[in-house]
Amino acid sequence: TAKVKSLHDGDFYRYGPEGRGELYSLGKTAVLQVGNIFVHIVSKGQHGDLGFYRSFGIEPMRCDLVFVKACTSFRAAYAPFAAKIYNANTRGAAGCDLKVLPFEKRSKPLYPFEEITENDVKPIKFCRA
Repeated sequence: TAKVKSLHDGDFYRYGPEGRGELYSLGKTAVLQVGNIFVHIVSKGQHGDLGFYRSFGIEPMRCDLVFVKACTSFRAAYAPFAAKIYNANTRGAAGCDLKVLPFEKRSKPLYPFEEITENDVKPIKFCRA
């Protein structure tokens, strides 16, 4: 059983580092509370920005655990204060374990499917203007 803590239109300002100050919208948003657990429900999209929580009354730096449904975009914001970051392998096109996707036509070697060695790296030619 959850208590509806607050309801919102889903608009928030991004704290950065990516897109600092931009207005972003996740559509209709609800913050639910179950004991000491806050659950943020949005009608569209996902976001790893700190403003995602702060704009709706949750301060991530005061939480013991924060779950962010984002593949990598959250790292720049959370890595400076997170004691540990764990990846959850959830369903969808942007899962963190690419090895489970059925890539049949791809160049080889392609990390993470095969290890890339020094012999695989082609030198880059730089041109002067």
